[in-house]
Amino acid sequence: MVGFFTSPWREETGLLICQVEDLFHEQDASVNGYRLIGGHFVCINGISTIPINTWCNFLKIDFSFVPVLIGALMLDLKSGYAILILRSLLKVLLNNSGVNDYIGLPMNIVAMGVLLTVIMLMVGHRELTVKRFIAGSILGTVGLTLAMVILNYVYAVPLYAMFANFDIKATIGLGTYLLWMVIPFNLIEGIILTAVAGLVFVALRRVITNTHSQLN
Repeated sequence: MVGFFTSPWREETGLLICQVEDLFHEQDASVNGYRLIGGHFVCINGISTIPINTWCNFLKIDFSFVPVLIGALMLDLKSGYAILILRSLLKVLLNNSGVNDYIGLPMNIVAMGVLLTVIMLMVGHRELTVKRFIAGSILGTVGLTLAMVILNYVYAVPLYAMFANFDIKATIGLGTYLLWMVIPFNLIEGIILTAVAGLVFVALRRVITNTHSQLN
């Protein structure tokens, strides 16, 4: 995180954000949509993930969901799923952290898929509005949290004990882990991710809504 703000990424990202809307006067909607999504991937990869719990360092807020959601808002839900899968493949190829990724990434795909789906169902093919986006974000965050509680209980906790030699039941306690770590973390993550995506949506609302209306 510190490296991002003290490296050439800061200047390049600022330049990209300042110039991005000017690019949309030159090409058609589909080209512009993919260009904006690609620009977001460049920016987000400079930030990467941020852990919010130093003891359980696998609890990280992953900002790469932001371009996934923006892409879905501009294109459609199926395209959002495709971007999510592409993002996940890139994470495995470029930022593989071993067992944590092999166990955590499938959960992340499901959880982010739930969040994405709920938001897009709330928005639908209707006019993109801030009100619908906020409602979808709230419901999506609840869905994300419920999904992660279930996945941790039936999938992650047993696999971490088996393959990472980290028995959460013995060291923390399953109830404590789910109630005081998984639930708060995912509520915070959902709020932060949708808030960041919302700021991007508001800043580029004209571009996003024009592209959405032309392609849907």
